[in-house]
Amino acid sequence: MTYDPDVARLIETMNRVPRARFQGQTVEETREAYRLSCRIGGLPTVAMASIRDRQATPPRHVIALRLYRPEGLDDTLPPALIYFHGAGWAVAT
Repeated sequence: MTYDPDVARLIETMNRVPRARFQGQTVEETREAYRLSCRIGGLPTVAMASIRDRQATPPRHVIALRLYRPEGLDDTLPPALIYFHGAGWAVAT
């Protein structure tokens, strides 16, 4: 299988860096291990100006939302990216 060059570089980098271990660690310890892996591998990180928890309440449901606002944005409305996930990558996102 041939990968996109950016994907191939990401896979190569992920194979070079130590992996965060989930078992026996607190959530904060796991997040710090993930951040360290990113620094070692030269993977980009984005500093957040704010992280806010909110709720959307359509009929018969409550949907938890977490809003991330990266540093360096002005007051205009930025584009949105919505992640739907249930388990994996939840600690590092």
